[in-house]
Amino acid sequence: MNVVPMKNKRTLDVIDMDAELKAFEEAERKRLGLDGDADHWVEDMAGLTFTKSEKSKVTMLVSGLTMAHDYFIEAAFKGIGYHCQMMECPDNAALQYGKEFGNRGQCNPTYFTVGNLVKFLSTLRDKHGMKTEDIVQKYVFLTAGACGPCRFGMYNTEYRKALRDAGFDGFRVVLFQQTGGLKQATGDESGLEINASFCWALLKALLAGDVLNALGYRVRPYEVNPGDADKAIEQSKKIIYRALETKRNILAALWECKPLFDAVKVDFCGGIQQGLSPAASYVELHEAIVHNTSNRPMLLSVCNYLQPGQYENEVPSIENSAFDSYTFGPSVGTSWRTDTDVGVPGDVEFVNVLRNLDADAAAPEAAGPGHWNDPDYLGPDQGMTAAQFRTQFSMWAMLAAPLMISEDLLSMSSATRTTVTNREAIAIDQDPAGQQARLLAASGEAEVWAKPLLNGTRAVALLNRSSKTLAISTSAGAVGMPSASAYRLRNVWSGAVTSSTGAIAVSVPAGATVLLTVSTAAQAIEPVPRRTG
Repeated sequence: MNVVPMKNKRTLDVIDMDAELKAFEEAERKRLGLDGDADHWVEDMAGLTFTKSEKSKVTMLVSGLTMAHDYFIEAAFKGIGYHCQMMECPDNAALQYGKEFGNRGQCNPTYFTVGNLVKFLSTLRDKHGMKTEDIVQKYVFLTAGACGPCRFGMYNTEYRKALRDAGFDGFRVVLFQQTGGLKQATGDESGLEINASFCWALLKALLAGDVLNALGYRVRPYEVNPGDADKAIEQSKKIIYRALETKRNILAALWECKPLFDAVKVDFCGGIQQGLSPAASYVELHEAIVHNTSNRPMLLSVCNYLQPGQYENEVPSIENSAFDSYTFGPSVGTSWRTDTDVGVPGDVEFVNVLRNLDADAAAPEAAGPGHWNDPDYLGPDQGMTAAQFRTQFSMWAMLAAPLMISEDLLSMSSATRTTVTNREAIAIDQDPAGQQARLLAASGEAEVWAKPLLNGTRAVALLNRSSKTLAISTSAGAVGMPSASAYRLRNVWSGAVTSSTGAIAVSVPAGATVLLTVSTAAQAIEPVPRRTG
């Protein structure tokens, strides 16, 4: 190895970098004229007072999380004694407010979120005539500090700048954060107490929002009827809100929401095109539900609505159509469709109701407690007359079919409401014996159907499928009643009770059904109990 003598090398002087940087800074400050004292504008809108004495007069505004979270936070804070109001979801108007009063060059979430607060306060002032000083005194905005997520916790500076420029100088932005605690009231006792009650209420609201949002994300992609998931979520939000506002057990409230999501209608749309077997596919779904991680009981509605040969080349086959679902439905599902759709919303024809009735009646032995033939939904006020819909309801009750109504329950006609709330008809449908009615006799378009009930009586439907009044008759013996000297006939729809030695004969208007319960003098004729399976 060659060694180079050090006497020929020059060494570098040791430099104090901190001193060099400080000297450079002083020189630059002097060059730029910044070496003297300067007055700076300082605002402290995040530190203005919200005192305990103001608590009853001040409304806290919340926004920035999902709509469910904000909604539940409002309820939770009301539950612990605060006035609280969530703001609506930011819209295009909020975006414009954000661009007008926010810093230039910010991201759109900043503009939407900051602009939403300015929009809310500006609406109070410009539309509702509230004085600016009253707004500043009666409202505060609650948000997280630096520990919060982007739109919830890191815009406090943007809020204050936009509020000042929009004419709301002095409006209080209350921050709670991990470091520094609650930055707000000074002098007087804090109006917002970060204690166990506050934290527990906030935690429950946030967790409930997480649960409901997650449930919506999982259910919505599989809904058959667009909007069904949103309806269930909105109903659940109201249940949870009331629980938080009244400080009721939140787990009990979530459990109360459970039935809204438990009926899973799994459609077979596209299944045939993908080469799937309905029986094999629904067996897989059945297994997934049986072994769901929460071990919750659920309903599985098998919804293969395809008729044989509905597509070209005689596809699907009978084995892959709705006509065959009864062969595997009882072992995998709670119910299964027996024919195609009875109609579409707003267009349900009586002829299609009768078609689905006939298809459903093909396999009455498949129905029983816990598993039911499904002739499709009830369609009141959507094309049928009141008498025709009452026939559909009567015959669906005789079939022990699921009574799923496609209708706005708040705006249905009075005739429909009378029909769907008839307790005796519902009791026939939900009789604990779970037997489906069978067609006993038919003469032209006049039909006699009978259904055995648990208490030994019979439900009898006299159906007129025609467009003119028909006389329809049968006998107590023909419908399966034991021999007796007299029988009581109760008309389910009119409530009239008549006596007979055995003959049953009525005049049935066009498209109508006379629904009777038939009993001996010794038997009860009142509605039977609701079934549980």
